Amino acid sequence: MLHYEGSLDRKDALQRVFSVIRQSWEDLARAINGQISFGSPAGGSDNINAVWATGTSPAGADTEFEVVHNLGRVPVAFIPVNKNKAGDIYAGGTSWTTTKLYLKCSVSSLAYTLLVF
Repeated sequence: MLHYEGSLDRKDALQRVFSVIRQSWEDLARAINGQISFGSPAGGSDNINAVWATGTSPAGADTEFEVVHNLGRVPVAFIPVNKNKAGDIYAGGTSWTTTKLYLKCSVSSLAYTLLVF
């Protein structure tokens, strides 16, 4: 909250307001820049609303499989972060839930790490 002692003309008041706004943006930038982290599969997510999921796709290519995520909400998307071989992981035909994704993989037995968000 701004507090001014005495009277200010309009120009001085606006300059002070703009100064406070600029300082607030600079403080916000310092707090955010370089401080956002995805975490790791071993340690969990840090300050991103996402979770890590690891596993291996089924032995049959293009077979739907479930991935437990426990995000607490229906995910928007996922990013394959690591795979042990070439292959695509993609959405299956079953609707996602607050605890599970349903995916397919173009190759068999692909070990994966996903970031689910």
